[in-house]
Amino acid sequence: MNPNRRVFRYEDLSIGVHSYEDSHLDWLEEFLSPQFGVENGTAADWELTLALDGNRYDEIARLGPKQDEMLCFALDTRDIRLPRWNSSSSAAVLFDESFDTFYLVEARARRITLLSRVDGGDVRIALMRVVRELAMNHTQRDGGVLLHAAAFTVGSRAVIVAGPKGAGKTTLLMYALQSIPSEYVSNDRLLLSLDDRGPRIRGIPTIVTLRQSTLCFFPPVLERLQERGYTVRLTRNEARKSRPSDRAAWHDRPRSLSPGQLCALLEAPSTAGAPLAAVAFPQLSDRAGPLRLTRIPKKRAAKRLFDSLFGVRKLRTTSPLFSDAPDQPPFDRDRLEGACAALTSSVPCYECELGPDVYTDPRSPEVLLDQFLRDGTE
Repeated sequence: MNPNRRVFRYEDLSIGVHSYEDSHLDWLEEFLSPQFGVENGTAADWELTLALDGNRYDEIARLGPKQDEMLCFALDTRDIRLPRWNSSSSAAVLFDESFDTFYLVEARARRITLLSRVDGGDVRIALMRVVRELAMNHTQRDGGVLLHAAAFTVGSRAVIVAGPKGAGKTTLLMYALQSIPSEYVSNDRLLLSLDDRGPRIRGIPTIVTLRQSTLCFFPPVLERLQERGYTVRLTRNEARKSRPSDRAAWHDRPRSLSPGQLCALLEAPSTAGAPLAAVAFPQLSDRAGPLRLTRIPKKRAAKRLFDSLFGVRKLRTTSPLFSDAPDQPPFDRDRLEGACAALTSSVPCYECELGPDVYTDPRSPEVLLDQFLRDGTE
């Protein structure tokens, strides 16, 4: 067994990852777990290699770019298109300037190489993105539905927190994890599965961005963050061993963390996924008092959920590069609208009104527990 290889599994897709340093695999495992399972010594559907080779990097760089770009990573607010590169082999080669990394993709053989000449945290982010993109593309081709939403569990069932950017999803997620017995599922992206067992969700790990406006509600979390010096490009153990001068200063700017770092700061457990109990749509309000949950009609909830689908505003759901199929599936609006209608018909959906003192009102935790525990047992 290669000591520098681990297999990451998401649903029925397995990805073998090779690295010249075990520390990069440690970081990837910490970032992706438990939503991705981790195995050793097993065969995999894809093999992904992280290589540090300055000579090879320079050889490819000298070949120069082609005249076109290719969609590589599908984010919810934007797509990342990278320049195609000339190649002396059959591999598709693209250059990611932001991470100073070449992607060499052999789709038929299901092999991908990430080639860099500079070691560091940037190549870790590139590695994570490729693994995640493979999983997202595969699950969507199998009929899964992706949501731009956060989620936590109450009891043994999950609550989705869906809404547009700035609606308060991350703050509500953190509040639930701090104030009631609950588990983290995801902060930004979810896989929704609908079958005879009922709706289920599974988290898709993403970088967590914490802003001062969010952290002001949680002074102990801010204190732990400043003390521990967490940053997304380090494992928690690496951050603990770093010198204070190595740690990024706060300076009132957003801080990027891994999901595991967020859970450590919140002292909250994490789970891969769970059956679904309810959907909450946060809504900022001027009303004083505790958090308020108001049941909304199924059709209205289905429309709001459709608007929360991952990538739906671009009428596209996947990127074609990191995929085991040659063509993207067509955007199927009817199927996605049907999935939203099925979900909102099977679980209660609420508008979650967030007033100015909702997170300091001692009655808010009781509202969450009373409603969502009841939903989970119905």
